[in-house]
Amino acid sequence: MRRYVFIGVLVLFTGCKVGPDYQVPSSTMPKEYAEKKEEKTFAPTNEELTGWWSRFEDPFLDSLIQDAVSGNFDYRIALEQVAQSRSEYWVEFTHILPELDFDASASRFRSSQSFASQTPASSTTSNTSSTTTTTTSAPLVPPSTTTASTSSTTTASTVGVAVSPVQRFFQIGFDVIWEIDLFGKLRRAADAAYDTYESAAEISQDVKITLISEVARGYTSICALQEKVVLATEIVAADELVYSLQSDRFASGLTPDQDVETSRATLETDKAALKVLQTSLKQSIYSLAVLLGKEPETVLMDFLTKRPMPSSRGKLPEGLPADLLKRRHDIRSAERQLAAATEEVGVAIAQLYPSLSLAGSSSSFAANPLQGANYGFTSDKLHKLFKNKSRIWGIGGLLTVPVFDFGNRLAGVEAQRAVQRQAALFYQKSVVSALEEVESALTAAFNEEDRERSLEITAAANRKNYDLTLGLFKAGLADALQVSAAQKVWLSAASDLTDSQESLTTDVISLYKSIGGSW
Repeated sequence: MRRYVFIGVLVLFTGCKVGPDYQVPSSTMPKEYAEKKEEKTFAPTNEELTGWWSRFEDPFLDSLIQDAVSGNFDYRIALEQVAQSRSEYWVEFTHILPELDFDASASRFRSSQSFASQTPASSTTSNTSSTTTTTTSAPLVPPSTTTASTSSTTTASTVGVAVSPVQRFFQIGFDVIWEIDLFGKLRRAADAAYDTYESAAEISQDVKITLISEVARGYTSICALQEKVVLATEIVAADELVYSLQSDRFASGLTPDQDVETSRATLETDKAALKVLQTSLKQSIYSLAVLLGKEPETVLMDFLTKRPMPSSRGKLPEGLPADLLKRRHDIRSAERQLAAATEEVGVAIAQLYPSLSLAGSSSSFAANPLQGANYGFTSDKLHKLFKNKSRIWGIGGLLTVPVFDFGNRLAGVEAQRAVQRQAALFYQKSVVSALEEVESALTAAFNEEDRERSLEITAAANRKNYDLTLGLFKAGLADALQVSAAQKVWLSAASDLTDSQESLTTDVISLYKSIGGSW
């Protein structure tokens, strides 16, 4: 009956958990964002938000993102960190459960015979029985107690026959190690480890979303640079034509030397600008290769031909509820970190309470038979090891009650409470920062879309002016310098339009990333 009462008391105690219980923090979210437009482009569905890059309708971009997800080193490292966190959680969880170990040992050792009290081998036979009893019990003591065993054997040999200095020891058995979770310390530690694992999983998804955004942004930059290189090349060609014409006019005495040098300086300046663009193009390709986890040379081959830049016109999502931010992986990771910090407070508080453990091993049973739970056999003869008289067993526990530690444990509690408050502030900061990121992306995208329309009109007007000037030139009503000047103005406006298209696409990518990217 006492046994069942004891077990019931243990069960009652293991159901107790000291410390604060975690509650999901409440965060005030606006119903809609401040940045919005009256006219709506489209209302995205969950599927469109999950694969937002497919709205660019660029199969090559789709393949790049697939390669990045499977080959990027940072994302693969993040996945390994998730696996590590999952294993660490299981380590903490198993601390709640008893541990069963199997032990087996065998030894052969020699005792020293260099003692003055050593009795010759011709001792009387009358004491043989007692000597045998002593030497039989000696090997039951583990090798760590060999000195005591030797002393016992030596003492016995002074009154009986000589004992062989070589002894044997065999032992086999099972040990049970178990710390009783009286006040929830182990359970809260396991819960904290699980929250940390979930946080790592959210971080890995955030790394994935960031990776996809960076690939799309890098690809957009490469396409824009390719377009700029083409335009810059045409500008250099126009400069060369102007320089040639000015040189011919100077040779004919129709223009001063200053005009020739001015056109030459413009030509060299635009050539230098072209080199900068070519360098930036290759560097962007190499950076994209790192994101893909590939060698730069292999990715460089994919951009030998010019690729069209993804168009973002009409792809701005409208009607987004602000509570979508709660699904952002960085916010969810911060919330899980707050949960883990709260559980760790409970772990620290549990340190203030008594602890009870069932711990020990059969190897230490001879020294302290009241500590641990074990069962096994020990003998000095291998063939007698599993005999009934060779059995050993023991059960015991260790109760530790904190009395006075100069405030060590209380300081640990306060330190963990500070960590919890930091995690709460970090969570609130993550929410506010996410709102700012979305609002900034929305205003940048809305304004850039209007700017792109204006630059598109400007480029079209300058192109029309160039065509008209070229027509006048063909009719003999304009000279080549006027044609070249009109062409440069048009190409410069086209370059500005390319910059705006790149910025708009980048802003749209940033917007999709800021609202979570995928669910």
